[in-house]
Amino acid sequence: MNHTYSNQLISFTEAAKLLGYRSSKIIENLVNQNHLQVHFKLDSSRRLVDAAEVKSLIKPVDKKSI
Repeated sequence: MNHTYSNQLISFTEAAKLLGYRSSKIIENLVNQNHLQVHFKLDSSRRLVDAAEVKSLIKPVDKKSI
């Protein structure tokens, strides 16, 4: 877990929405599987993730496989 001053930190709920999910449980799963790293802002216990890390998980879908 890192303490950081980044302006790019978003909540688990925001991260889930960014990936197209309604529940933030998917973000918790991604953290537990070490796909995302948890960050904290100074003087806060709220768990946040880096928006750039979340966006890096977005992959284009091959339309031929749909």
